[in-house]
Amino acid sequence: MPLESHGININFCKSAGCSNFGIPVEQTSTKGPGAVNRYKIVANGKHEPAAYCPSCKISFQLKSNQGVYEETKRIAGETFGEPTCPVPTCKNHEVPLSTPDAYYAFGVTSAGSQRYRCRCCDKTFSVKRKGRSTIANHQKSSKNLEILECLVNKMPQRRICEKTKTSPVVLYGRIDFFYQQASAFLADRESKLSSLDIKRLEIGVDRQEYAINWARRKDKKNVVLTAIASADNITGYVFGMHPNFDPDAEPTLPSSKLMCFLMAYLPMPYFLL
Repeated sequence: MPLESHGININFCKSAGCSNFGIPVEQTSTKGPGAVNRYKIVANGKHEPAAYCPSCKISFQLKSNQGVYEETKRIAGETFGEPTCPVPTCKNHEVPLSTPDAYYAFGVTSAGSQRYRCRCCDKTFSVKRKGRSTIANHQKSSKNLEILECLVNKMPQRRICEKTKTSPVVLYGRIDFFYQQASAFLADRESKLSSLDIKRLEIGVDRQEYAINWARRKDKKNVVLTAIASADNITGYVFGMHPNFDPDAEPTLPSSKLMCFLMAYLPMPYFLL
């Protein structure tokens, strides 16, 4: 059975009216005549272990609790994160910059951003200076609004380059820039949720699957991405549309297959609470 990770264990019966609701599957079980176990280990398919609850007669797929923790941290870090060491194998990779004796200042960049060095792996990284214009180093920054309007109107990228008279390198840089700005805006907006007078927050969740083309010509097979959207039922405010895609996962590692499909089965409110 997957071990508990950072206080997270989602391998339990999900039926609210069941007597086993919220009770995790045991790490060990007994066999033979007279054996009494809370759950039975079954399979939903090849390489898909599942647990069967005799009380409500419903089975549920088993998940890696460590994977759930990493996915939760990755999603939360996109908007509420604090700079950390960028090396995934470093001990300070999950240690915030404000932690004493974890980092030390290491000069500034040519753009005026503060540079830091990790005391664990000696990796240097920079943090953008507060108050500095986000488009200070942009060439043709006047094209930003036009590029953004083309993107939200689903114009093909090649056509956007022709219409705005920009190169693909500039377009890809602007897409990353728009994403960073949107994340910063949401972080500032949603950080005030805890101070709002909300007696009860009812969140509606919807899941959709998107079929995309193959990434390489030698590997011609369609890839299905699952995305989960969550919104407030009363105001209609959309908290996010999160696909089950981790850009930091290594595709050659078998564990990344589990990480890639975690959010297809885990309800979005689990990440928000």
